[in-house]
Amino acid sequence: MRRPLLTLFRRLALRSLKGEVSTGLLPLQQIHGALVIVDAGEGEEAVSKLCNSVKQFFEYQGIPVQVAAPSKKELDLIGRPNKKLREALSAGADLLVCLDASPEGFTAEYLSRAVPARFKVGCRALEGNVYDLVVAPPSGARSGQAASFAAIRDILVKIR
Repeated sequence: MRRPLLTLFRRLALRSLKGEVSTGLLPLQQIHGALVIVDAGEGEEAVSKLCNSVKQFFEYQGIPVQVAAPSKKELDLIGRPNKKLREALSAGADLLVCLDASPEGFTAEYLSRAVPARFKVGCRALEGNVYDLVVAPPSGARSGQAASFAAIRDILVKIR
């Protein structure tokens, strides 16, 4: 009985978000801050390696980056990050990269819609065209977050 009610509350929460910032592809030179959302479900070691790779790439580009993998204690009952966390994550982010490709990734979807970034990249298409760029593996194939970030990194470098 809890699942249908949870689904209803989640839909209402997503519907309440309105995109107020016009988005589009930006070259790395115009990006002054980045936020990367990671799914912590792949395992602690894999997530740690991924976070190091993300930080190394953005440091090399001279772009401050925040890597977010919200824990259960930072979420409310339906899976939304608390207001303090949302404000901290969205401060100064021109680029949002969501590496969570899980269809059940409500927290990542909520943050993708709530953060007012000017350029959004994701690993799965969301209803309402949230992302400016979607990098997904070929149909039927499963790709990890590290492989997805490598593909996104290559594309970001090529955008002029």
